Amino acid sequence: MINRFRNPFIKHELSSIALNSISKYKVRVLPSVLRYIELKEELPKRLLYSLAELIRLYETTINDTPEVVQFFKDAWASHDPVYAARLVLGNKNFWGQRPE
Repeated sequence: MINRFRNPFIKHELSSIALNSISKYKVRVLPSVLRYIELKEELPKRLLYSLAELIRLYETTINDTPEVVQFFKDAWASHDPVYAARLVLGNKNFWGQRPE
C-alpha cells in the first residue's frame, strides 16, 4: 500500500483524502471504539485521539457536504474546543446514536 503513495503519477491531496471524514470515521473507526469499550470497559485513548484531531481538522476548511461544513463552521464560531467537541459528539446525525 505504501508504494501507492510513492507513485509520482498519483496525486494525493489532503483535501481529497479527508473528503467526508465524519462519515468515514463513523463507518471505519466508530465500531472499533464501541467494541473496545464493550470488551475492556475503558476508553480507547488512541482511537479517541484520532477523533479529537478529526474534530480539529474541521476547524479549517474541509471538503464535505454543505450541511456538515456549516455545522462545523457554527460549532467552531465560538473558538472554544470544548464547546465544539460537545456539539460534534452530541450530533446524532453524525454518529447515529447519542452518548449516554
